[in-house]
Order: sequence, then C-alpha cells, then structure tokens
Amino acid sequence: MKPAFLFDIDGCLTLPQQPISILDQDLLDEIRDLPVPVAMVTGRSDGWLRKQYHQLQRLDYLSIPTYIEFGLAWIDNGEIRFQEQGTAFQQVRQQFIDLLEDYTSRQDIYFEPQTWYHDFPDHGSLWVEEKHIQLSIAANRQVPTSQVHQIARQAWQGFEQDARILYHHLGVDVIPANWSKAEATRHFTRQLAEADYHWYVFGDNTSDQEMLQGLTHAEFISTTKQASTTVWEFLNQLGIVAGN
Repeated sequence: MKPAFLFDIDGCLTLPQQPISILDQDLLDEIRDLPVPVAMVTGRSDGWLRKQYHQLQRLDYLSIPTYIEFGLAWIDNGEIRFQEQGTAFQQVRQQFIDLLEDYTSRQDIYFEPQTWYHDFPDHGSLWVEEKHIQLSIAANRQVPTSQVHQIARQAWQGFEQDARILYHHLGVDVIPANWSKAEATRHFTRQLAEADYHWYVFGDNTSDQEMLQGLTHAEFISTTKQASTTVWEFLNQLGIVAGN
C-alpha cells in the first residue's frame, strides 16, 4: 500500500525548541519533492505562511497543497480559495469580535478590534491574527495565554453554541460549529485518482488528529516534543528520506 502524508505546520514542520516558529527548510524541500500525495493543514494564515516562505526565499513551497485556517480556505498554486461554509461564518466572527471589544473596554484591557496582525504586535496585549475566515485571538507579553482563555470565556459566555471555540497554547481559535480539520482531509482526498493509501498524519495538537477522520488506513504521529525532528526520524524509518 502506497504511503500518503498530511502535516500540520506550526509545531510540526518547524524547528524544535525555538522561541518563535521557524520553518525547517531542509524538511520542506524533502516534502515538496515526495512522489506521493502530500498536503499541509494548519490553523495559521496564508499571510503568515507567505512571510515565512519569503524570508526563506522559497515561494515555490506554495505549490504544496496547503489548507489554511483549519481548511476553511486553501492555497491553490498560490491563489486563495474558500470553502462555502466560511461565507456565513464571517458574520458570526464579527459578532464575537464586537463582544470581545465590549468586554476588554470595560476591563481596561488594550485591544484593537479593527487591526489585524500576522505576528506579535509591539503593544504587548492580546491581538487578532489576520485571517480570511477563522477568528484567532492570541496572547502576548502583557496578556498570557491563561488570561486570553479567561477573557474569551467571559466575553463570549452563552455564545459557544454559535461557533466552535478552541483553546490552545497560543490563545483561542473560533471556527464554524460543525467544522474541523477533517474537512480539509475530505477535500484533498477527493482530488486523488486513487483511494488505497496508508496515511501518516503528523501534528502537535489534538485538533490535528481530526485529519484522520474518513481515512481507512491511517495513523497519527505526535510531534509535540520534538517538532520537525520527529518528522525527520519517522520519514527516515520509512525510507522516504535519507536524513537531515
């Protein structure tokens, strides 16, 4: 049975033990050239990805099938495409931003509801990551992750049934209530001429395991401890790559 691969990006294809996410360029070179089905699925934005690729001077990585914002959008040869469910959610997303703005103003917490960033802003307070559909609120120097979680729960109390709210080590992601990374898997596998693959799914978060849904032959490999080093070791064991 032929192998096929699905990769999270941040914490999976990034170098281990770094203060910020730095892509493992050598590993991405190998993944780009694999002669088997490969796709990347991430909660990060295309803006974040393009910034990383530009710094590496490797915009050719955009040729790798990539699902961004939990698969609510995807990069098709450098162009952004959108899933239909994302359109209706954009109105819900704005309601959550408005509620957060009201709560933070009453609590005297600095927040810029109409300003979105690709990376940590200098003001040090919580911030909105620039994305097309998904809403991501991130921690910063003055507002730790635990406080971001607390702020989100209080600001959005009673509204969690309207969307899926994911609490993680960087902050909070909000996506449509019935959405998961499994939708990215379904979209990608529909493009394949064959269906009989053994899938290897790599990620550092429980939400990454959702990529397994709908796959008959699949296993999950956690990269939580060593990030890209784990991927290198596993691909070496499979004989897919020679080494790093």
